Amino acid sequence: MVSSLNILHQDNFKITFSNIPTITNVNDIELFDTYVRRIIIPEFSLEIDRSFENQGFQTLHPIAHKLNSNLPNLLIEFKLVENLKNYSLLWQWMYNLKYGKNIDTSIKSKDYNCKNIIAHILDNNKKEVAQVIFNKCFCSNLSDIDLSAGTSDEMSFTASFSYEQMLFENNESYFNCRP
Repeated sequence: MVSSLNILHQDNFKITFSNIPTITNVNDIELFDTYVRRIIIPEFSLEIDRSFENQGFQTLHPIAHKLNSNLPNLLIEFKLVENLKNYSLLWQWMYNLKYGKNIDTSIKSKDYNCKNIIAHILDNNKKEVAQVIFNKCFCSNLSDIDLSAGTSDEMSFTASFSYEQMLFENNESYFNCRP
């Protein structure tokens, strides 16, 4: 029944991280769950091919890959905490991966990922109506931090995450996007 639906508002969401590899104090995960300003759920697209028939007509054909290797990054904007701890934990994670620091060679690199990041979509009554789940995530980019004299605006930074699988679940359906 369509008449019972309301408009979804942008601020009706919450984020949960299963883990951040550089976190040793479990309470520090709140630096990521609580201080999210914005999340951009990536677009989902389909490649198409065109075939041309006589007389100039064209037909579009979806290219059905079993594997989609062109998944865009997940972007999350965080409020920067005063001691920069949420930024520094992500930076340390990337640094360790980039330079092989503090990495046990007996452990595969996939063990240094965030197992999942879940975007919980809420209705106007703050009840969960859907989840977008990103599995096996790596922080692949951290934005710059803009320090400006004479302004006292709240600071934020953006983290880009690569992921291996995206799932979409709501009360009525379940979708799986796995590259």
